[in-house]
Amino acid sequence: MPDKPTLQVKEATGVSGTDVPLQIEAKNAERVMLSGLPEGSVLSAGSKASDGTWTLQPADLVNLTVAMPAFSGRVELKVRAIAGTETSEATLPLTVSRVFRFYAGNG
Repeated sequence: MPDKPTLQVKEATGVSGTDVPLQIEAKNAERVMLSGLPEGSVLSAGSKASDGTWTLQPADLVNLTVAMPAFSGRVELKVRAIAGTETSEATLPLTVSRVFRFYAGNG
């Protein structure tokens, strides 16, 4: 029987339209599942199921980012590390803000 996986996550912050780093560390995990991303979000690794849940391999967690082109706000991502029938779960808070650009007009 595999050891129970351990999971550590750190709160993530970023700007809409950029790649936001996600800090997820999973030990003794065969795979990691991530859910709760807003519509249109894309991870830099892994595969997305039709229900919006992403499946990642432990190696995918290195330098993992999420692109969120049309979102600003706060969400709580659900992260689950899996090894055989053993699981560990964590919540990863993610805050994304928009940057407004103002241009000087003529007149």
